Amino acid sequence: MEQNIENILKLQQLEQEIDLIKSDAQVFPDRLKEVSEEHQQKKLLFDEISTRIKAIQAEKADLEDTLSLEEQRLTKSKKKLNDITKSYEYQALKKEIESTERNNVLLQDQIKEKTDELEKASQELATAKENFEKVDERLTSIQGEVDVKMGELDGVLVEKTKQQKSLEENCDQSVLSRYKMIRSRKYSDALVPVIGGACQGCFMNVPPQMFNQILQDQAKVYQCPNCQRLIYWQDEVEQ
Repeated sequence: MEQNIENILKLQQLEQEIDLIKSDAQVFPDRLKEVSEEHQQKKLLFDEISTRIKAIQAEKADLEDTLSLEEQRLTKSKKKLNDITKSYEYQALKKEIESTERNNVLLQDQIKEKTDELEKASQELATAKENFEKVDERLTSIQGEVDVKMGELDGVLVEKTKQQKSLEENCDQSVLSRYKMIRSRKYSDALVPVIGGACQGCFMNVPPQMFNQILQDQAKVYQCPNCQRLIYWQDEVEQ
């Protein structure tokens, strides 16, 4: 096989290996992203419940303050009731006391509702915290794994990139330019053999005239008119 073709084939093999490494490497960031998104969702839920609990606590505190003031007012009104001598004043204050007592019962019911809401929300918060902590541990573990794996793959890529540059220097630059253009736009196998008169990229027969040219000058690189890959002659015994 002509040396220039062999160099391009070696380069192609190396670049396919690099592509595979990059593809494998993408699995780790994708996995990390997936767990990071789950981590963010769990944290968001935990924060939402925490905020809701604070709001309920504030509402309950306001109700308790209101009830305390109303209870104090009620106590004073009941003491004052004993000192009233006029009937109409007595009846008016008595109605006010009864109204306050009814309102206080409503306040007590509302406070109980807030207490129940707090209990339920606290249970939700405990569950959300547990779920968040589990994902947080998993994220830390995966981040460590990803850092190690990516470090290993980066080291391999650095070495293979050096080999790639070295091989490129030994290639015919005209053929290399065409090879790179085809590989970047269409195919990972930009250079393929012609065997039995057929391009081994698209498996279509090359035109007879081109096939004759390939046979006459087997050191030259041609271009398949069907798939546009670069093609070269390869004896069946070389397979």
